[in-house]
Amino acid sequence: ALRKLPLDGPIKLVVRVVRPIKPPAYGLQRFRPDRLSANDADTARMVTTVPNRPPPPLLDQGWAIRPPMERKRFTDEQKALLVEIFDRPDRISEEAAESLFKQRFAAREGSFARKYRLNKVQIKSWMSTEKTRRAKKQLAALADEEEAAAGRGAGGVG
Repeated sequence: ALRKLPLDGPIKLVVRVVRPIKPPAYGLQRFRPDRLSANDADTARMVTTVPNRPPPPLLDQGWAIRPPMERKRFTDEQKALLVEIFDRPDRISEEAAESLFKQRFAAREGSFARKYRLNKVQIKSWMSTEKTRRAKKQLAALADEEEAAAGRGAGGVG
């Protein structure tokens, strides 16, 4: 049973910090008295019903969820140079490709600014992805040709 508190003066409350019974979920959580042990639920109710104090503002749903990772795409100028390097008949190393990027992206500002230079790891990653992308495209083209040839062969019989 809770006692009614007098409203004519300051109130002194003794609050104990207790650990929740259930382990907390990831991130910050709203205060919920039902997650405390039975002995401390009365104390929690007293704390939440302190007079002359407005309740804290409720936060929007999902406030503890991290925002999605920011994903940076390659600029058109970067892609053009990467395709140019990829389409060369003689393969060059990542170091040579990086030096080409340093030469091409040497401006202070603009679309060829230094901040758009790619390092060896980024270049190697793009080259690997492009190789896979082109191989899949080639396989899809072959499958379409086979499907078209099978369709023409089946249509002629009958």
